[in-house]
Amino acid sequence: MPVVAGALSGGALAASGALAGDVAGNVAIVKLLIAPSGTGSHVTMVEVAGDPLSKLALNRLTNPLVRARNVESLRRLQRICETGVLKT
Repeated sequence: MPVVAGALSGGALAASGALAGDVAGNVAIVKLLIAPSGTGSHVTMVEVAGDPLSKLALNRLTNPLVRARNVESLRRLQRICETGVLKT
Protein backbone atom coordinates (compact mmCIF):
# COMPACT_ATOMS: atom_id res chain seq x y z
CA MET A 1 0.00 0.00 0.00
CA PRO A 2 1.44 3.41 -0.89
CA VAL A 3 2.40 5.74 1.90
CA VAL A 4 1.70 9.39 1.21
CA ALA A 5 4.89 11.31 1.76
CA GLY A 6 3.46 14.76 1.26
CA ALA A 7 1.47 17.13 -0.89
CA LEU A 8 3.02 18.72 -3.97
CA SER A 9 1.99 21.75 -5.98
CA GLY A 10 -1.10 21.39 -8.17
CA GLY A 11 -2.81 19.06 -5.69
CA ALA A 12 -0.52 16.12 -6.47
CA LEU A 13 0.65 13.67 -3.83
CA ALA A 14 4.07 12.12 -3.45
CA ALA A 15 3.70 8.43 -2.66
CA SER A 16 6.37 5.92 -1.85
CA GLY A 17 6.78 2.21 -1.68
CA ALA A 18 3.90 0.20 -3.34
CA LEU A 19 4.86 -2.75 -5.44
CA ALA A 20 6.68 -5.81 -4.23
CA GLY A 21 10.31 -5.38 -5.13
CA ASP A 22 10.27 -1.59 -4.96
CA VAL A 23 13.45 -0.19 -3.56
CA ALA A 24 12.87 1.96 -0.49
CA GLY A 25 12.77 5.60 -1.41
CA ASN A 26 11.06 5.23 -4.78
CA VAL A 27 8.63 8.07 -5.28
CA ALA A 28 5.57 8.29 -7.49
CA ILE A 29 3.57 11.42 -8.23
CA VAL A 30 -0.15 10.67 -7.91
CA LYS A 31 -2.95 13.01 -9.01
CA LEU A 32 -6.64 12.44 -8.43
CA LEU A 33 -8.68 14.19 -11.12
CA ILE A 34 -12.25 14.74 -9.94
CA ALA A 35 -15.08 15.75 -12.29
CA PRO A 36 -18.83 16.03 -11.71
CA SER A 37 -20.81 13.05 -13.02
CA GLY A 38 -24.57 12.86 -12.62
CA THR A 39 -25.30 13.09 -8.90
CA GLY A 40 -21.74 12.15 -7.95
CA SER A 41 -18.18 12.48 -9.17
CA HIS A 42 -15.88 10.65 -11.56
CA VAL A 43 -12.37 10.16 -10.14
CA THR A 44 -9.36 9.39 -12.33
CA MET A 45 -6.02 8.44 -10.78
CA VAL A 46 -2.87 9.36 -12.68
CA GLU A 47 0.46 8.00 -11.42
CA VAL A 48 3.90 8.75 -12.85
CA ALA A 49 7.45 8.19 -11.68
CA GLY A 50 8.66 10.97 -9.43
CA ASP A 51 12.37 10.26 -9.61
CA PRO A 52 14.82 8.42 -11.89
CA LEU A 53 14.84 5.25 -9.78
CA SER A 54 11.05 5.09 -9.86
CA LYS A 55 11.15 5.07 -13.66
CA LEU A 56 12.66 1.60 -13.36
CA ALA A 57 9.71 0.43 -11.24
CA LEU A 58 6.95 2.19 -13.23
CA ASN A 59 7.25 0.86 -16.75
CA ARG A 60 5.39 -1.19 -19.38
CA LEU A 61 6.08 -4.43 -17.54
CA THR A 62 4.73 -3.21 -14.21
CA ASN A 63 1.84 -1.13 -15.62
CA PRO A 64 -0.69 -3.99 -15.22
CA LEU A 65 0.28 -4.35 -11.53
CA VAL A 66 0.13 -0.60 -10.93
CA ARG A 67 -3.23 -0.40 -12.72
CA ALA A 68 -4.67 -3.26 -10.63
CA ARG A 69 -3.46 -1.61 -7.41
CA ASN A 70 -4.91 1.76 -8.44
CA VAL A 71 -8.25 0.22 -9.45
CA GLU A 72 -8.47 -1.35 -5.98
CA SER A 73 -7.50 1.96 -4.35
CA LEU A 74 -10.28 3.74 -6.27
CA ARG A 75 -12.78 1.02 -5.26
CA ARG A 76 -11.84 1.56 -1.62
CA LEU A 77 -12.17 5.32 -2.00
CA GLN A 78 -15.61 4.85 -3.58
CA ARG A 79 -16.72 2.61 -0.70
CA ILE A 80 -15.53 5.16 1.86
CA CYS A 81 -17.31 8.01 0.04
CA GLU A 82 -20.56 6.05 -0.33
CA THR A 83 -20.70 4.54 3.17
CA GLY A 84 -18.63 6.95 5.26
CA VAL A 85 -16.92 3.91 6.78
CA LEU A 86 -13.14 3.69 6.82
CA LYS A 87 -12.51 -0.07 6.96
CA THR A 88 -9.01 -1.49 7.39
